Amino acid sequence: MTDRELDILIAKEVMGLDVLGEVAVTYYPGDRYITSIDEVYDSEIDIAYLKKCSCDDGSEKDVFGHIGSECLDIVKRYSTSLAAFDVVNKLTSDDAYVRVNLSGRGDLWYADIFRLGIANKENVGFNEEPAPLPMAICLAALMVVGYTE
Repeated sequence: MTDRELDILIAKEVMGLDVLGEVAVTYYPGDRYITSIDEVYDSEIDIAYLKKCSCDDGSEKDVFGHIGSECLDIVKRYSTSLAAFDVVNKLTSDDAYVRVNLSGRGDLWYADIFRLGIANKENVGFNEEPAPLPMAICLAALMVVGYTE
């Protein structure tokens, strides 16, 4: 599984996002927008999702555009960046308490994630192979929410 495939699984299974699929994103200094994948010049292919729009109240600031009454945005790189801690925060907000145990050396880590107060094996996640920290968190989080390949 690639990093972006893992990001998509996290977006869908843990974060509950409405993932649309691939889009072409063109970046200019101070601006970005989505173009047709057929018109990819200096664009990067990325993964888009829809989220509830709150642009009218000013709380949305950096979205790519709108489809109907929803904002279009790009799935974060959970498995390769500090966005992995958004995953931990989401699990914590869904339950009374989530405990994360991290162990590792250098660049490779194990992550144990437990949903406390729920006593069954399905609510415990552990990556079996050491991985970079963000990926270890993501792999364990998928197990906690019951995702199996």
